[in-house]
Amino acid sequence: ICGGIRTKRKDSLYRIFMSKSFNLFNLLMFRIKLKDVNCGLKAFRKDIMDIIKPEYLNAKWFIDTELLARAYENNLKITEVPINHYPRLEGESKVSGIKLATETAYYGVLLKFKLLKKRFFKL
Repeated sequence: ICGGIRTKRKDSLYRIFMSKSFNLFNLLMFRIKLKDVNCGLKAFRKDIMDIIKPEYLNAKWFIDTELLARAYENNLKITEVPINHYPRLEGESKVSGIKLATETAYYGVLLKFKLLKKRFFKL
């Protein structure tokens, strides 16, 4: 699995704070050691998706965490490659910090329990 890491980010301090908080949550909850979990670039071989089997596809922002947490759980090799990041030129972000935090906490707890159940009961 290959994920991107945005270099020289051109985001606002608020967006950078949200990203750092999200990465910290993922490190503490799922031991995901990537520096940029929510970078949009992720590359997988097709057979990896058969191993990971994502479930929370309705979640708007949680898919990256779920994919990576399940990959870690299956001891898959994950790496990051640097990518260029450019500032937003038009429009405004639709990301709500409250909604992002709520969704992340909700699905994060669900996924954590599922992974623990699988690990301890060998399901």
